[in-house]
Formats: sequence, C-alpha cells, structure tokens
Amino acid sequence: MSKTAIILGNRYPGALLEDYEQKIVKTVYGNVLLYVKGKSVILLRHAKGNIPPHRVNHKANICALNVEGVEKVFAFDSVASLNPKLRPGSVVLVTDYVKNHQLISFHSILPLG
Repeated sequence: MSKTAIILGNRYPGALLEDYEQKIVKTVYGNVLLYVKGKSVILLRHAKGNIPPHRVNHKANICALNVEGVEKVFAFDSVASLNPKLRPGSVVLVTDYVKNHQLISFHSILPLG
C-alpha cells in the first residue's frame, strides 16, 4: 500500500497526532518513531525532544519511511536568513538549488530496506 509522509521540523504538532498510531521502525541506521494512520505517515525530524540539526539521523529517517512503504514525501523546514528584507514570519519558496561540488552524499549510496 503506497503511503505519503509529512516530515516536520522541531515544532511538536500535539493534537494533530492524537489519532495516529505510534510505530517504532527499526533500520540498520537506528530506530525511528513514526506516526501512522492509514496511508498517512508523520515523521518528526527532531523527534519529540529538541535534537539539534547536526544530530538528526537522516539516514535512519529516510530508511524508515522506505520500510513503511512511503512513496511520496512532503518536507517542511524553517531557517533563518541574512537578508534584512526577510522579516521573521516571512514565507519563502526555494526555486533554485545550486550544487557547486561533486560530493557523494548518503542519498547517492543509501541502501534502503
């Protein structure tokens, strides 16, 4: 059964998850807590705590979504900006991504499943 996942940042959505079943998915990279309801899966990227971005286990997260049968992912993120015209609360859509290197990331070599 094809599923769709929503990956959220460190804001705990509280009441949104009340109807979801908590499921721990074991991967070769570590265990991941997913919230599952039918064809919907929610992943809290920073877990319920406040894991800093450099400590997030991205390999385990992506692998767990694959194990759970997720084929579509909507990921939301928020970051700061050095542009003074972008005030707090501004919404920005990224339309370009420039990669100036040939670095191999775990996305290139991730064994899923």
